[in-house]
Amino acid sequence: MNTAETQLIKRSTAYLASSLGAQLVLALLVAFVGMGLAGLWIVRTSVEPVFKELEQRSAYESVHRVMSAVQTEFNSLQLLTVDWAQWDDLANFVEFGDRRFAKSNLTPAALRKVNLTAMVAWDSQGRLVAQQNNEEPGRGQAVMDRLSGLYQSIRAVGERGCGFLKMQNNVIELCWETISPTERLDHKPGTLAFARFAGNTLWQRIASETQESIEVKPAVFRLADQSDKPRWFVSGLPLYTQQDVAYEFKPGELELTITLVDMRRIPLLDVQIHRQRDLAQEALYMMTRIFWQMLLGAVMVALFIWLLVRWRFVARISRMRKQLGRIQLGKDWGRGLQVDGTDELGRLSDHINTLLGIIHSQVRDLTSQSQTDALTALPNRRALDVYLKQEVELMRHEGSSMSLLMLDVDFFKQYNDFYGHPSGDEVLQRIGRVLAEQCRTRDLAVRMGGEEFAVLLPDTDAVGAMRVARSLCHAVEHLQVPHHFSAVSDWVTCSVGATTMQALYWNEAEFLREADQALYAAKAKGRNRCVHFKDVG
Repeated sequence: MNTAETQLIKRSTAYLASSLGAQLVLALLVAFVGMGLAGLWIVRTSVEPVFKELEQRSAYESVHRVMSAVQTEFNSLQLLTVDWAQWDDLANFVEFGDRRFAKSNLTPAALRKVNLTAMVAWDSQGRLVAQQNNEEPGRGQAVMDRLSGLYQSIRAVGERGCGFLKMQNNVIELCWETISPTERLDHKPGTLAFARFAGNTLWQRIASETQESIEVKPAVFRLADQSDKPRWFVSGLPLYTQQDVAYEFKPGELELTITLVDMRRIPLLDVQIHRQRDLAQEALYMMTRIFWQMLLGAVMVALFIWLLVRWRFVARISRMRKQLGRIQLGKDWGRGLQVDGTDELGRLSDHINTLLGIIHSQVRDLTSQSQTDALTALPNRRALDVYLKQEVELMRHEGSSMSLLMLDVDFFKQYNDFYGHPSGDEVLQRIGRVLAEQCRTRDLAVRMGGEEFAVLLPDTDAVGAMRVARSLCHAVEHLQVPHHFSAVSDWVTCSVGATTMQALYWNEAEFLREADQALYAAKAKGRNRCVHFKDVG
């Protein structure tokens, strides 16, 4: 933005401020006798939302504090489950039935030592191979019996997970994990489940840790629209809770109710948090009562000022500010302001739209220049980084794979030394055109620098990547550009390294490194060939 444009915005803003100031002064003079009462009204409308927001924010923090403590309990149980599931001796027991292992390790004493109520193990076919409880009277055996028939239910949720489970009048914490021995992570001989009784001791410990007043009751199943309490949506809560928290303001107390659900989303427990309301709330209540008494004589004047300012100025300025905020956040400089009226605000929006149009044109040109290779007119490395981020998000959404080809012109230095740099530049331009012509709509061919190119192949597996790589090698050699100093051909050729990565195992740095290693392998094997990373020894 140049100096003239900056001065234009400053002059427009100064004129607007002068005009709005005159109108506001006139309105205040007309309503001068009511300003005292209007001041009270402004205080109330300003302070009350602030205190409500603070109280709501504090309530959110209490909810997250309690649920974080619950999640910590689950994390400890899940960590224990994972440790056991990766135990090689346990895997051998599940697969081959080593009873000595069960006799030594799967005992009530072992479960009591790690604060477990019961454990169950199934083989890969879902057959029960082991079960044990801590022999706690009235609980251990019942929990174990409940777990033994849950294989299909938990596997329907996933290979691993945690959640609450109802058992008669009690609730238990349950975590399960696919057994994967550390020596053979791809071998999964079965599934392991651990359970821990979630009773009063758990909630007393959480109340002590969080310094919150907690009361736990059995949940009463209601549809969302049948609830007799208003609700706040609280983001970031675990999956075993309902995302909306019921609240009720009582005299001197705010009651928050978090509903815990089982794996089928059926309500199990209502965790009620009782919070003492701040004294500021009582002060606000007293101020509100005084306000209404004083406002009775000045309501017409205050209403007049409020309607005038809001209708004539505040609403329009607020819309302009929000529109500018959206433009700035989205960097959508081509999107103009929509402000009604032909007064100062309307003329200011026209000036701003003119400047936004200039910014949009300049940003578009700069973006194009910064992401285009000047010699070949192909996208450059920066464009690859931008496009790669977009395709990674799409790949994760689709659950597909993506491949990358790294291409290097063989013996290009010798070609430049003998034929000259102008001829070398022409060769790079011709290869760039070949890559652009061979690419599909979603593919992206880029010049990485020097004689090195890359081709990004979205939604392409290893077989498809090697097919495209061979096609590119053949197309480059088919240009039949003479190269008398090449050790592999009479024509200009290229070497290609390929790699493929699934969405589940995505790592951008590994993706680029594997393609480079595959390219080095292609050169090491004699050049003028294609090598995939999976074939690199």
